[in-house]
Amino acid sequence: MKMEIKQIKYGDCEYPEILKSIKNPPKQLNVLGNVGLLNKPGIAIIGSRNCTEVGRKIAENFAQKLSSVRSMYK
Repeated sequence: MKMEIKQIKYGDCEYPEILKSIKNPPKQLNVLGNVGLLNKPGIAIIGSRNCTEVGRKIAENFAQKLSSVRSMYK
């Protein structure tokens, strides 16, 4: 089954409340997966569009380790 990217705009009811409280919230979110998780506690990894290969590998490694810790508490 192929998942589609859902676009959520600032005024949409699914737009996360926490993002509405920041100084310059994104006007639109592109979401792949369970949209309902957007209003639950979470961690975001923010990166650069033009990152170095080393930076990409560090972020990927960090995300993998972080997700394995989360799966221990399901």
